[in-house]
Amino acid sequence: MIITCQQCGQKNRIPNTPQMRGHYKCGACKATLNFNSLIERAFIIVNKGIAMNAHGKFQEAILYFQQALEIFRVVDKNAEVGRTLVNLGESYFRLSQWREALDCFQKAINLLRKLNDRVDEDIVLHNMGAAYHRLGEFQKAIKFYFRSLELKRGVGDHKGEGRTLNAIGLTYADIGEVDKAMNYYSQALQKSQSAGDRINKGTIHQNIAALRHHLGQREEALSHHHKALKIAQETEDRVGEGITLNNIAMTYCETGNWNEAIDYFEQALQITRSLGMKADEGTALMNLGMCYEYVGKPQEALNYYLQALQIAREVGDQEGEAKTLANIAVRYSRLGQWQKALNYDQKSLEILRKLGVKPMEAQVLNNIGTTYGHLGQNNEALSYHQKALYIAREVQAQPLEASALSGIATAYNSLRQFENAINYYEKAIDIKRDVGDREGECHALNALGITLQNAGRHQEAIDLHRQALNIARKIGSPKEEGHALNSLGHIYYQLNQWDDAISTYQQALKILEKAGHLEEKGRILDGMARVYTYLERWQEACDYFDLACEEFEHLRSELVSDDTRTSFFSTAENTFQNYIYLLMYLYQRTPKNWLLLKAFHICERGRARSLLFLLGEKLADIWRNVDPALIAQKRGLLAELTQIQNRLIQPMLSEKERSRLLSQRDEFDLQLRQLEAQIRFTNPSYATLTQPEPFTLQEVQEQVLDEETVLMEYALGIEASYLWVVTKHEFEVYFLPPKDEIEHKVRELRAAILDTIVCKYPYGYELYCMLVQPAEKLLKHKRLIIIPDGILYYLPFELLLTEPQKEMAKLNYTILPYLVRRHAIAYAPSATLLSTLKQNIHHASLLRSNQQKFIAFADPLFTNESERIIF
Repeated sequence: MIITCQQCGQKNRIPNTPQMRGHYKCGACKATLNFNSLIERAFIIVNKGIAMNAHGKFQEAILYFQQALEIFRVVDKNAEVGRTLVNLGESYFRLSQWREALDCFQKAINLLRKLNDRVDEDIVLHNMGAAYHRLGEFQKAIKFYFRSLELKRGVGDHKGEGRTLNAIGLTYADIGEVDKAMNYYSQALQKSQSAGDRINKGTIHQNIAALRHHLGQREEALSHHHKALKIAQETEDRVGEGITLNNIAMTYCETGNWNEAIDYFEQALQITRSLGMKADEGTALMNLGMCYEYVGKPQEALNYYLQALQIAREVGDQEGEAKTLANIAVRYSRLGQWQKALNYDQKSLEILRKLGVKPMEAQVLNNIGTTYGHLGQNNEALSYHQKALYIAREVQAQPLEASALSGIATAYNSLRQFENAINYYEKAIDIKRDVGDREGECHALNALGITLQNAGRHQEAIDLHRQALNIARKIGSPKEEGHALNSLGHIYYQLNQWDDAISTYQQALKILEKAGHLEEKGRILDGMARVYTYLERWQEACDYFDLACEEFEHLRSELVSDDTRTSFFSTAENTFQNYIYLLMYLYQRTPKNWLLLKAFHICERGRARSLLFLLGEKLADIWRNVDPALIAQKRGLLAELTQIQNRLIQPMLSEKERSRLLSQRDEFDLQLRQLEAQIRFTNPSYATLTQPEPFTLQEVQEQVLDEETVLMEYALGIEASYLWVVTKHEFEVYFLPPKDEIEHKVRELRAAILDTIVCKYPYGYELYCMLVQPAEKLLKHKRLIIIPDGILYYLPFELLLTEPQKEMAKLNYTILPYLVRRHAIAYAPSATLLSTLKQNIHHASLLRSNQQKFIAFADPLFTNESERIIF
C-alpha cells in the first residue's frame, strides 16, 4: 500500500497488515502519516464500485472493491471490510460466479457478527441462500434463508420477511415439494400484503402461476370441462353441450393435442348445424381451420376458413368475418406469401375499425407489423406496432400490450437501434411477468439477450439468457431451454471463452435432440465448428461442419417453423460459406488438391440446397406425373410429422409422452423415406429436381462441360474470395480480394452505367482484372458459364472491359472492348442445377401449357444503320 506524506511528498510503502494502529512515520521526514485521507480515498473507491455495479459493469466494480478492501484492512476498519466484502460478493453474484460470491459472504458474515451488525448480516444470509439456490444446493439455500428469516422477524422487517418467505417457497418448488412451496407462498403473500410490498406480491403471484402450471392446471381444467359436458348431455342442453365441446377443444389446442381438438370441434360443429346456429357454426369452422393449419394441412385449413367466411357474410357477422380474414392472413404468412397476408389483414382491419372492436384491431395491427418486418420494411413495421400499442393501453389489454412492445423492440433491433429495442423488450417482459406468462417471459428474455449481445453488452446478455434458462427448465420448455443455451454458447464464442462455448453448445444439442426440436441443431453444430476453427483443431472443425451441412440438407423444409424460416436459411448459407473458407485456409497452409475438390463440392452443396429450399417443388410442375395417391400419402405423412413436431416443443411434456412421440416421429420419417424412394423409382425427374445430389468437380467435367465451355464459379468471403475455373480437362482455383472490396467496385460500376453525367465506366476494366483476368489462360475465347455469388448476381459480366481506357471523356461506347466480344456468356445458380435442368428439359412443354411472363434482352443498337429484326 502506498501513502504520500503531506509534509514532504515522499511516497511510503505500508505493509498490508495493520501495525501501530495508524502511527506510521514518513521514511524521509519522520512526520506522522495522515491515514484519514487514505480512508477518505477508500470510501471514494467504494462509491465508484457501487456506481459500476449500478451500470452493470461488474468486473470494473470488483477491481474497485478489491482496492478499497486492501486499504480498509491496512487501517484496521473491520466494519468497512465487512461491508466491502458484501459489495464484492454481490458483484460476483451478478456475474454468476456463485462460489466466489459465497467466499466473500462467508468472510463478511464472520466480521459482521463480531460487530453485531444485524442488518448487514441479514442481507448476507439471504444472499448466501440465493447463491446456494443458483448452485442447486437447495437444502443449504433453505438453511440460510431460514436464518435470514429469523433475523428479519427479530427486527420486525415485514417487507423483508415476505421476500425471504417467497424465496423459501421458490426453493421448495424447485425440489418438487409442492405443498411446502404453496404454504410459504401463502405466508409470503400475507406478509407482503400487510407491508404494502406490491413488487414482491407480484413476484409471488408469478411463482404460484408457474407452480400451478407445473401441477397440470390444464388437465384440471379438462376434468371440469368433462364434468360440465356430462351435465349438459344428461339435461339435453344441446346449446350448452356445443359450447362445452368447443371449450374442451380449445383446451386441447393449448396443450398441442390437435387431433383431439379436431375431434371435439367436429362434434361441436355437428351440434351447431343440427340447431341451425349459423354464427356458431362459422366459429367452429374457423377453429377447425386453425387446427388443420397447425397439423400441417394448409389446404384443408384454407377450405374451412373460406366456409367460415361465407357463413359470416351470409349472417352479417362482421366480427366473425374480420376474424376469419385475419386467420386467412396468418395462413398466408406461414406460407411466406406476405403480400397476400397483408391484403387479408387490411380487409380485416377495415371491418374492425368500423365496428370499433379495439382489442382485435390491436391484434391485427400487430400481425401487419410482423408481416412488414418479414418484408424488411422495418419502419412500416414499427408504425403498425406503435398503433397496436396505443390501442392495447387504451383498452388495458396487457397481453396485447406485451405483444406490441415486443414487436416494437424487434423492429428497433432490425434497425440496429439497440437501446430502444432493449427498452421495449424490458417493458414487454415486465408485463409478461405480471400476467404470469412464463413461457412468453422466457421467449422475451432470450430475445432481449440477443439484442444486448448485438449491442456488445455481453455480460448482461449472459445474465438474461440464464434467467430464460431457469424459467425454461421450470416450465419444462425444451425449445426455449435449447434456444437459451445456444445463445449463451454463441456469446461465449464471441468472448473467446472456448471451453464454456463448447460445453454450452453440447448441453443445447443434448436438450434439443431429446426434445426432437431439430431446427436449432444445425446452428449449434455450426457454432461448435467455428469454435474448433479458432482453436485450430482442424479435424474436429471439419467434422462439425460436415455434420452441420448434413443437418441443413436433411431437415425437410416443410418442417421448418414459419417464424424461423428466414434465419434458418441464412444460417445454413453461412455454414457452407464458413466451411469453404476453412478448407481454402487449410489449402494455403498445406496445398493438397483434395481440399480444393472438397471446397468446390461444399460450394455446390450449399448452392443447390439454398435454391431448392427457396423454390421447393415449384420447379417444372413436377407433381403432374406422380401418382395422386402417392402425393396424398406424402402430404399425410408430412402432416403427421408436423403435428408431432408441434407436440414435442410443448412445455411440461412427460418423459413417457415425449418418448412415445419420438418413436412415432422416427416411424413416420422411415415411412416417408420409403415413400420417397418409391416416388423416385416411378418418377426419376422428381428425385433430380427435389433431392439432387450435388456434383463433384469430376462430375461437372464429365456431365456439364464440353470442349468449348468453361465454368467459372465464384464464392465471396469476408477474408478472401475464391474462383473455381473448370474446363473439360483442367481446373484451377484463384484467390480473389475480400467480399467488401468486390462489392464496392461492383456498386461503382453499376452507378457509372446508370449515371450519364459522371463517367466512371472504366471501372469495368478494374473488375475484369479482379474477377476474370486471373483465369485468362484457361478461357481461350470459349463460352463462359458464370455461377455468381452475392452481389455478382447484379453484375453484367458482358460489360466488363478487357483493356484499359485512357481518355474517359472521349469514350465511344460502340467500340469498347467488352468481355462479350471475346466470349459468349451464360449464367447458372449452380453446376448441379444446370445439369438438372438440362436433364429435365422435357418439362419445358409442361411450362408452356401455363401462361408465363417472359422478358428478353438483346444486343443494343448504337447506329441507325444497324440491321433490325422485326418481330
